[in-house]
Amino acid sequence: MHWAYDPPATDLCHTKGLQGAMITTIKYLGLAFVLIIVAGVVVFVRANSATSESGNVLAAEHACTKAFVEGDVATLDHFISDDYVEMVAEPASQGVAASWRTQSKKEWLDLVRSRREKYLSVEVRNEKVFLHDDDIATVLAEYSQTATKDGKDDSATGTEIDTWKKRNGHWQVISSVFP
Repeated sequence: MHWAYDPPATDLCHTKGLQGAMITTIKYLGLAFVLIIVAGVVVFVRANSATSESGNVLAAEHACTKAFVEGDVATLDHFISDDYVEMVAEPASQGVAASWRTQSKKEWLDLVRSRREKYLSVEVRNEKVFLHDDDIATVLAEYSQTATKDGKDDSATGTEIDTWKKRNGHWQVISSVFP
């Protein structure tokens, strides 16, 4: 006597339905896994790109600082935008209200070119870069400088806020604020 189980047709259909559901579930799990990997790669690339751009902004900031000390007007001209404005807070004193003093790129570079303004040393530290989109960055920093202006001591220590814009593939400072 031969014993074998011959499943009814309804059981066979049920088994094939479960297999199909399992295959569909595995396909969806595989697709979800691939999407998670792709999302991770995108986040990693964007984070590395932001780190890279932050480094590029800091490199421009340091090159500009070095150029001031060296009196290198050509390098300064490259890193400072034509529409640049420097803003320096003037505190209130003896009944005079607080105000802002501004200086353009041309005014600043004329002072450096003529050597009326000389930077003997400049130290920038504790820099923090904030990227806005792909082409704007804000740098917060502390600075110390030993300088003279028109033969008088113009040394200072404080904080600064530089705003940089990426133009034609390189970073240029468009404004500086010395509060």
